[in-house]
Amino acid sequence: MTRIAFILVPTLVGSLLFAAPLPAQQLSIAARDAFNMGVRQFQAAQFRSAAESFGKAVERAPNLLNARVYLAASWVQAYVPDDASPENAEVAKSALAACLEVLKRDPSNVAATDSIATLHFQMRDFIRSREWNLKVIALDPNSKTSLYMLGAINWSDFASTLKEARTTLNMSSDDPGPLPDEELRTELRAQSLKSIEEGIEFERAALNLDVGYARAMLTIADLLRARADLGDEAAYKADIAEANDWVTRAAKAAGTAK
Repeated sequence: MTRIAFILVPTLVGSLLFAAPLPAQQLSIAARDAFNMGVRQFQAAQFRSAAESFGKAVERAPNLLNARVYLAASWVQAYVPDDASPENAEVAKSALAACLEVLKRDPSNVAATDSIATLHFQMRDFIRSREWNLKVIALDPNSKTSLYMLGAINWSDFASTLKEARTTLNMSSDDPGPLPDEELRTELRAQSLKSIEEGIEFERAALNLDVGYARAMLTIADLLRARADLGDEAAYKADIAEANDWVTRAAKAAGTAK
């Protein structure tokens, strides 16, 4: 099984490439200087320093939405997936708070919504990530990243259950399936097949938007392998063959991207 990729670039960051310039409204020199300093630091990937500068700009010009958007993006970029330190947890807290402040002023802001969904995904808080990714899809049905994450979450929901089932049956992750216990297969199919197939559809929808999306291809492969363990011998062979095909396609897509 492939490992879920937790390092994603939220839409909020990309949107800043097209961020509007400072408005013509009267700003204090201090607010303008702090904002411009933050932009320079952000472009130099000095995200903690940028957050401090944009924080000062927000203090001096609370209604300057552009500064709040940059502040949120700075904290989002400063977060490090898989770092369990208290300091990194505080960064995540600041990032989420800054994104929510953007949404208070602009409830339909796709970028901030996407960033919250991505942060929860990176923190493995899949319940909240699913909730926020569905909000992204409601605002922007063409968000391939949210479609990918929704499919990956469905796979993650079942992965631990499948691992436990294989362990109970004295099977390693490399042992061929399907699960030999027909009663257990039937139980797991009733419990999880709908979610697995929904996950596959999410990934196919992402691929309809980007035919070369390797992450989605690999997650389809994982979902197909999971489904394979729940079927009969013929279904197992068909799902494994298709999963292997998706892995080959993903490798080609990744090579092309390079």
